[in-house]
Amino acid sequence: MLAFASLAAVALLATGTNAAVNSVSGLTTCQPSLLSWDASTSPYYLTIIPGGDASGTVLEDLGTFTTTSYTWNVDLAAGTSITIALKDSTGAVFYSGQTTIVAGSDTSCVGASASGATSGAAAATSGAATSAAAAGTTTAAGTAAASGTAAATSATRAASAAVASGSAAVSSAAAAASTAATGAASSTFALSSVVGLGALALGVFSLA
Repeated sequence: MLAFASLAAVALLATGTNAAVNSVSGLTTCQPSLLSWDASTSPYYLTIIPGGDASGTVLEDLGTFTTTSYTWNVDLAAGTSITIALKDSTGAVFYSGQTTIVAGSDTSCVGASASGATSGAAAATSGAATSAAAAGTTTAAGTAAASGTAAATSATRAASAAVASGSAAVSSAAAAASTAATGAASSTFALSSVVGLGALALGVFSLA
């Protein structure tokens, strides 16, 4: 079972306040260590900075908390001198005493935080690229669908126009046929009238 690093009661106090970060000793690579602080204005922003260097580059950002303790799995290399920095919601910053990480039997976690951040950034980049590609595909599909719909609409209109033209042609042909039939009937009637008159004339001639 992994042992927790012991806590020392030493603290560096911010001027004019009673807030403090409890200093720790016995930080060992890849072993959990309980970090704690005495403060009352949450949330708290906890970072690991180079030992005794308040203006140094942050070695690790442990996150934001509303509680007053956090168990940190020490993932920095042995020999690294560190100080724990705590900033509260008012912007006041408090520091622990300086301590050096010692080597443990396990070093598999060393650098995990940095590699995790890199992996997270790569995943975010990949996700953004995938989203952009999906958006492009969706846009292209939408454009193609719109073009297809427009083409189908044009084709439908052309077909309707052709049907209308065909119907008009059929109607014209039917009207012409009807007119021709009427003419033929009139001619037949006239011929019949002439024949009838001829027969009547012959009959009168015979009687005479």
